[in-house]
Amino acid sequence: MAKVPQERLLWLQQETFGEDALVKVQRGTTLTFKLSPSLHGVKIKIFTNYIKRAFERSEYHELDLSDDHFDEETFADITVEKPGSYNYYFVAIDKTLDRLGGGWFLVDPDLETINGSLCLDSISMITYMAKCLGEFNGWEGRLSVAKEIGYNFIHFTPVQSLGGSGSGYSILNQLEPNPVFGNVSWSDMKSFITRMQKEWGVLSLCDIVLNHTANESPWLKDHPEAAYNLQSSQHLIPAYLLDRLLVNISNEVADGNWTSRGVPDTLISEEHLNNLRVILHEQIRKLRLEEFYLISVADCRLDSPINETTIKVSHTYSRFGSKVGGNTPRWKVEELNEATRALINNHLNAAVENVIAGIRYERIEEGGPKYPKVTKAQPLTHRYFAEILGIDESKDILPEPDSTTAQFVMAHNGWVMNDDPLRNFADADSNVYLRRELIAWSDSIKLRYGTSYEASPFLWAYMRQYVELVASIFHGIRLDNCHSTPLHVAEYLIDAARAVRPELLVVAELFTNSDAKDNVFVNHLGINVLIREAQQAWNSHEQGRLLFRYGGKPVGAFENTTPPAVADALFFDQTHDNPSPLEKRCVKDVLPTAALVSFGACAVGSNRGYDDIVPHHIHVVKESRLYTSFSQNPKSAGEVNFDSGIFLARRTLNKIHFKLGQGGYSETYIDQLDDDVVSITRSNPLTRESMVLVAYTAFNSSLSEFKRASYSIRAVEIQGEIQNIVFEGRLLPKETKFEENETFLTGIECNLEWQEDVSIDKSQFVNVLKGNRYNQIQFVNFQPGDVVAFRVRPFHSTIIALQNLSSFLHSNDMLETVSKLSLVTLNYIIFRCKEEEGGVYAIPNHGELVYAGLQGIASVLETVSLNNELGHPICCNLRDGRWLMDYIVLRLLAREDTKELGEYIQKLFHNVAELPNYLVPTYFEQCFRKVYNLCVTHALSVMGCERRGEFFNLLAITSLQFMGIAEGGYLPAAGDEFSFIVDGNPFIAHSMAAGLPHFSTGYMRNWGRDTFIALPGLLLLTRRYVEAKHYILSYASVLRHGLIPNLMNQGNCRYNCRDATWWWLYSIVKYLELVPDGSRILDERVKMSGQVYKLQDIIHLSIQTHFEGIKFREENAGTKIDAHMKDVGFDIEIHVDPTTGLIYGGNSFNCGTWMDKMGSSEGAGNRGIPSTPRDGAAVEIIGLAAAVLRKLALMNEYEHKYVENTKLNQKLSYLDWYSAIQKNFEPLFYISSTSSDSLLNLRNIYKDTVGASNNFGDFQLRPNFLIAMVVAPELFNPVNALAALEIAKEKLVSSLGVKTLDKSDWNYNGNYYNVDSSDYKSAGGFNYHQGPEWVWPMGFYLRARLRFSGADGMLETKQILSKHYEHLKSNPWRSLPELTNRDGVFCSASCSAQAWSCGTILEVLHELEKLDT
Repeated sequence: MAKVPQERLLWLQQETFGEDALVKVQRGTTLTFKLSPSLHGVKIKIFTNYIKRAFERSEYHELDLSDDHFDEETFADITVEKPGSYNYYFVAIDKTLDRLGGGWFLVDPDLETINGSLCLDSISMITYMAKCLGEFNGWEGRLSVAKEIGYNFIHFTPVQSLGGSGSGYSILNQLEPNPVFGNVSWSDMKSFITRMQKEWGVLSLCDIVLNHTANESPWLKDHPEAAYNLQSSQHLIPAYLLDRLLVNISNEVADGNWTSRGVPDTLISEEHLNNLRVILHEQIRKLRLEEFYLISVADCRLDSPINETTIKVSHTYSRFGSKVGGNTPRWKVEELNEATRALINNHLNAAVENVIAGIRYERIEEGGPKYPKVTKAQPLTHRYFAEILGIDESKDILPEPDSTTAQFVMAHNGWVMNDDPLRNFADADSNVYLRRELIAWSDSIKLRYGTSYEASPFLWAYMRQYVELVASIFHGIRLDNCHSTPLHVAEYLIDAARAVRPELLVVAELFTNSDAKDNVFVNHLGINVLIREAQQAWNSHEQGRLLFRYGGKPVGAFENTTPPAVADALFFDQTHDNPSPLEKRCVKDVLPTAALVSFGACAVGSNRGYDDIVPHHIHVVKESRLYTSFSQNPKSAGEVNFDSGIFLARRTLNKIHFKLGQGGYSETYIDQLDDDVVSITRSNPLTRESMVLVAYTAFNSSLSEFKRASYSIRAVEIQGEIQNIVFEGRLLPKETKFEENETFLTGIECNLEWQEDVSIDKSQFVNVLKGNRYNQIQFVNFQPGDVVAFRVRPFHSTIIALQNLSSFLHSNDMLETVSKLSLVTLNYIIFRCKEEEGGVYAIPNHGELVYAGLQGIASVLETVSLNNELGHPICCNLRDGRWLMDYIVLRLLAREDTKELGEYIQKLFHNVAELPNYLVPTYFEQCFRKVYNLCVTHALSVMGCERRGEFFNLLAITSLQFMGIAEGGYLPAAGDEFSFIVDGNPFIAHSMAAGLPHFSTGYMRNWGRDTFIALPGLLLLTRRYVEAKHYILSYASVLRHGLIPNLMNQGNCRYNCRDATWWWLYSIVKYLELVPDGSRILDERVKMSGQVYKLQDIIHLSIQTHFEGIKFREENAGTKIDAHMKDVGFDIEIHVDPTTGLIYGGNSFNCGTWMDKMGSSEGAGNRGIPSTPRDGAAVEIIGLAAAVLRKLALMNEYEHKYVENTKLNQKLSYLDWYSAIQKNFEPLFYISSTSSDSLLNLRNIYKDTVGASNNFGDFQLRPNFLIAMVVAPELFNPVNALAALEIAKEKLVSSLGVKTLDKSDWNYNGNYYNVDSSDYKSAGGFNYHQGPEWVWPMGFYLRARLRFSGADGMLETKQILSKHYEHLKSNPWRSLPELTNRDGVFCSASCSAQAWSCGTILEVLHELEKLDT
């Protein structure tokens, strides 16, 4: 299948290094490295060791970064063309060179054959034990079996000369061919391997064995430092003494010396083992091995002072030779020694139990080999050490460490169950040898490379020569025992192999029991496939699970998914390490397992002997017979043809595996029909053609003679047209007795019933019942060991639907329809919470969506599709019926402004519904994603934000969340004679929700304060100037008492807050600054109280009324408008001190600023008590007033310049009023380091209020001064401002929000639950503004930082904003919350989407953009 150039996005995450993650890409892929939200604000450099010339692992070069618009769009691109594994990392500019993060990516080799490039999923490999190939002149006949039955890759076990044990993996000389091949050179072998590739189309790989060498390897005598010996690794001395003791005990048992103690030379019972256990403990105690770890107390002082930091014990591994640092007193040494005795005793107890466990398995347990008598040739336990020069039994058992003899006592290699593969079990920090945890290979010496080339130059150079030799001959290498190979060694040697053959396939035998650790090896070594074994499955369910795990994507997979973190597999039906399937299962399972594995969407393999049906294990150590050769007309036991074993079936299976891999059948579905019958489907995601295999496994030997009524097998429903039967067959063993051949490896005689390309009516196994939506395969005479496969193509209706969907997905037909949609209409299409809509879609077993519009679905579907969660409830819902699609369509058809879009989507979903149900989720997602993206892109285009970066766009789209039509949330018209139309809808119906879901409908929707705090960000920065103007005018129309309403619902207003008016006025100031020709708004006419005014007249009226003084009682005062407030709280009073310019207001029983929580708990005693009255002069109101007065005073277009109080005969210009504020602000609000008021808690901060009735409220540290800093920075002394900001950073700033009260304050309670209790401070949510961390003030903190802290402020701002960025991307509401609990913890009582949170953070991004440019 032709490779299509691909692109892959790699997100750079801080503190993520990707060593245990997997990123695998094909050649020609363009990798784009992009900053994640966690790196927002961090300027980086990125480096990689990928380079087009010769690879050098430690050589990195810097990638060019492209800054497109804004920080989150920083990216770098590279196109990878070379195979191998590569690393990248990034650092912060102007910081230390410590790596902040990084990752790896792996590129597979191009494996060329006469049939073209071989993709990994098309590999069919067969293992040949090289020593069983015999004379080289007979190789062609023996290897031609692989060619004839369709294998395209041959795995050779080591072809080098072998040690005395005959083990295929105990290499004597790594640079010489095995003499069993006869007179053959490496050149001869290379020529033959090349001919196999060019003439047969068969590639080859060979093992490399890096961890050990044969005991007899001659170079060990010249270079003993290459092994773990008693001179170079003296920590092994105690383990060696134990090993020698066990040898002696074994010999004594063999001689019958322990019979009197109940241990005969033939151990057959647990009693024998228990008796042996006692003897072992007795004899081991005599060795006094703990003395090798103990410290001598002879030279210790009795009363030395103790310094714990200097107590570091070092061991020399001589008796009482351990040392301890410092002048450690004797009592401490004795304490250390006692702990050491206990530890070593624990190790030795473990050693005894491990020895007993090994003997039990080998001599007593069922399933073990049940060795007979104990002999010297078959000892009780295997040796852990070899004396390669022999040893004089008459001399001391332990040679001196510095003696010549010691360096030739060498440790064997082996395997440690469940050990950490990243740890070297022979190093000094391991006790594996002492605890006898090693499953030792007593014919091989473990190699000791050390930490670098310099530690053992000969070994590194010699093994490099060996690896380069193998790579020069074979197309791939199999890294044997990879889990025990030191990573740095394997890196060096595999790099050397790739330098010889760049297009090298690297296969590894790796067992870590951890995907993450597997990936560490895969990344460091560039492993292309890991060997996996079907024989590890204990039943068909497990085998099916393995097939699914290693078998590509599931059928119907989503298009844009995160690739799995599981390394690619080379899945064997049998490896050369496995017993024969006839020993583990039964003969009838040979064909089903072969077929199932061949249908795996990965590289697959088998072992020579499996297809021959050899009934015994071809032992890697003991076997010496030869493989048979292929002949069309066999004339001896040494020849085979297509009538042998399952050869005929295997040829077909290999052809199919190749076709499925090369043809792009990359999706897999496993269906467990019953305990033993498994169905596997391979599907092509482009054509939707499939091949389906059904196999009746036979794990249990009792199934050999079992006959089953086929009607009891669940029928298979195929949602497509069954074209024909690709093959069907069964394997029937003959009654003849099997006799092993002395010369050749032969299999049992069987009859293979096999037919291919069969019409349905000619099948022996199945009938097909045809239906409209699916065809049903019913089984007839389908028995254990049977297999059948079908070729399936989509129904004609499916093909038409797929064509229609493809046309839509690759066209822009819908663009015109979407381009007609207004922003208010898009609010309906994309958003609207349950309260606004009256209900939302509920997914069974998942719950209600957060929005009725497309975003509700998108928030779920994005994660589901990315992680390919086809079992998620939304996917089940889509497969089970059309409900979700109908919900989307009917909702759009119900409104005239969305009807055209609804009709278009209806046609689209009709095609989706025509597909087989397993394809519905992926095609629904593709269509849905395109519609959703078109709508969002159009909205951003209308708002002029399409090129302002992802972060800005995410916030800009929140403007749609809050701006829409809601029942009971109407704004009044600004005047009867005006035709105010916004996006085609009467303005009266269009309003801003303060927050979702709690503040979205009725009287709780329209908050004056919230609206105008949010307006500059949500409307002005998104160029929604018309809406902004109408909001300003609409609120102007209901000005009363000089105030705009706090709450407004269809003209019913409540005028109980002091700050909303100043936020309204400040929004007008921002409008004047940001909107082209913005000053024209001043002359807009507004109908207020039955008369028409210009807006600037209403503005002046508001300011004038404040100066004159405001005093009134709320209309309808009492429980009708507030169920909890005390009577005096309904009295509203505001006045101005003309001397200082400060605006005072409120009383201790009302709360006229945004911190407006009124106590409601009778039981806790806070009912009618404002939690935060903030009466007096609130700092943010003073800042807002200063900003407004200054702006209007200096504007020529604004006609009013003075205010007057006729009652007091006072007149003041706007500019003088501003100047009074400016003159008195610092003296009145700043608490300096020398302040001495008795109510002080903190210094170098700004007061929250001046003149509060509760006195201490003035001195509380709250975030409100930050607002004044931003809107009127000139009021602040820069030095004092910076000092206050530092304290705010320390005391108030959290992750998403800022604390509403310093946590050292006695009133602080950072967790808001809004439930009644007996706690005065929190009952009924009394602590709403007493600590919980509100998001909107964070915008002002960050902007204040930018104003007063320069470059440092930019860096801090961007780093804090990274949390908001992450939240916007991941939260299902796709918004910012009202508040969080302490330390950023989610608050369930908070609105999940809050208008002013989004608006103020959007303003921060705007400020950053200006500073960046």
